[in-house]
Amino acid sequence: TGEGVAELLAALDAAAAATHSRAANGRFRLAVDRVFSLAGAGTVVTGTALSGGVRVGDAVVVSPAGLEARVRSVHAQNRAADTGSAGQRCALALVGPRVSPDSVRRGDVVLASTLHAPVKRFDARITLLASERKRIGSWMPVKLHYGSAEFDARVLALSDKGLGPGESGYLQLALDRAAALAVGDRIVLRDTSATRTIGGGVILDLHPPERQRRSPSRVTELDILADAERGDPLPRLLATDKACVDLDQWFRDRAEAESAAADAVTRLGLVVLERHGLRIGMLPDTWRRYAADAATLLGAFHADKPDLPGMGQERLRYALLPRLPAPAFAEALARLVRDGTVAIDRSWVRLPGHEVRLSDE
Repeated sequence: TGEGVAELLAALDAAAAATHSRAANGRFRLAVDRVFSLAGAGTVVTGTALSGGVRVGDAVVVSPAGLEARVRSVHAQNRAADTGSAGQRCALALVGPRVSPDSVRRGDVVLASTLHAPVKRFDARITLLASERKRIGSWMPVKLHYGSAEFDARVLALSDKGLGPGESGYLQLALDRAAALAVGDRIVLRDTSATRTIGGGVILDLHPPERQRRSPSRVTELDILADAERGDPLPRLLATDKACVDLDQWFRDRAEAESAAADAVTRLGLVVLERHGLRIGMLPDTWRRYAADAATLLGAFHADKPDLPGMGQERLRYALLPRLPAPAFAEALARLVRDGTVAIDRSWVRLPGHEVRLSDE
């Protein structure tokens, strides 16, 4: 009869006006929901572009399998196009040595090659539906829906009580297989028979710590990652015990533009320790404290063991906080040597003025 149609259209318009457009300046991701073969085009995948944009001729990867491909043609919103962008329904004709309708499946993600880094475990903020009948505790099996994919997963509670009906909190999810995920994306949890929705939430961290998952410092980190209303969490996170991040990993996990890391270094004035393809960033105050702590530790070591030429490099690395990865620590040592803070004597690290002096005895 048409009754209520005007009200429905008004409600849809209001919802559209309140919804932010997806940013097209990130790196490209498309959640595949259909795969087929088309004469003259080859293997075609369809899905929703989650971020960034894609052009004809772009090199992409089908993740998590890691299949390399090239985009032969693009259809966006059911029309032939040169480009497709975030928020659009796209069909991509892909060509590659291992790409076929049998090798790509629903649930895969077609993405920019620099984003391919599938994971099997992540931390998320989850809200349990008030209609759920029982609490969620550790090792509870669930069905997890992400994009167009479905996974068997187990819950690792990050608090003693887990989550109760209607509550929100942090959970770690362990998947049965690797997945191409991104921080900030949404997930839905259902029961193992996939007949009842349990709750849903947002992905916070693709590289959660293996130990001390429930420590107060970790909860502080998750609070910062979950507080999207306060803007960029990176400077607030760097001011905590976390103190440093892998810059390339941080921006890759969020599918941000490749230039975002350099922009953050300039904007925040970060000190960057770069070696062997690894870039660790920290705030200037953190670096000054790190250098001072190194000198203090070595001074105490020399006072306690004056007959030794210095402290072993690996021992010093483990004694200092933040605990840097080995390549970043090697770069940190090189900087401290250039600054005259420390000196390196073969495999030992010492203060510049220290020398072994034997007693008369």
